[in-house]
Amino acid sequence: MMITNTKTIYSDAIDICKKLNIPYIPVSGTTLNEKYGKLVPYPQTIDNIPYLNWWGLGLSIASVVDNGVVSTTNIYHDPTDIDVYIPIPFKIKRKSSSITTEEANKYSIIVEKTIDGIVYNLFYLKRIETISSEINYYKLTKDVVWSVEELFTSGYNPATQHIKSIPEKDNMSFVVANAKLKIALTKIEKSYIKEAIDLLYPDRAEEIKYNIGEICLYTGRPTPLGLAIPQASYFVNIDSQYNPLVVNDIDTAYDATIEIGNSTARGVS
Repeated sequence: MMITNTKTIYSDAIDICKKLNIPYIPVSGTTLNEKYGKLVPYPQTIDNIPYLNWWGLGLSIASVVDNGVVSTTNIYHDPTDIDVYIPIPFKIKRKSSSITTEEANKYSIIVEKTIDGIVYNLFYLKRIETISSEINYYKLTKDVVWSVEELFTSGYNPATQHIKSIPEKDNMSFVVANAKLKIALTKIEKSYIKEAIDLLYPDRAEEIKYNIGEICLYTGRPTPLGLAIPQASYFVNIDSQYNPLVVNDIDTAYDATIEIGNSTARGVS
């Protein structure tokens, strides 16, 4: 299980625009296009509402202490943050090799960077593979086990359990509605990320060099120029023992399921 983390205020703003059926206008300085200098006008129409369709990676911010011991740091974000702390592209290739149609469809925010006199294309966001069309309802109950507060999940049917509004006496439980999305990396895709880390962060400590610490889910909307104009929607911390992603382990693929809800994104695998 991955650790629940932060939903951004930009995601909240999109939800509000959907409910009120009004155009969504990103606040200046909050999109990845602006961060990377890929400026395009945003279509200001009712049907311009962005949707969740991209994900990106951030390197671990763990530190290495004496004798090579790794000190893991939980990654916390402010709801106003627009990107992961240490972005790493899914792929890096020389600009002399043209971007294929498959790459253009699969990736977004493709940025040029010169390294040792060679110009590369860096592919920062990857399209989300699978999004469930089913909404799930759960009841989460807090309990204390061996002096540690834990959350327990059980099924919940609002139609049968709350057909009438009843004052809730139990303040140790709450209900959520969410959907699931799947993200995945093949063995070769992990090797691409490893290559990117080697090129961009050659001096990073070996003990944590290839550790991915966080995932960000981004909303976006195609424009007449084809750019997605992504905005951060959910930050999910994976820098823990539960579901580590270490990209130099290229003998195994990686996949994870993330539950997205009204207030949280929570890994479940």
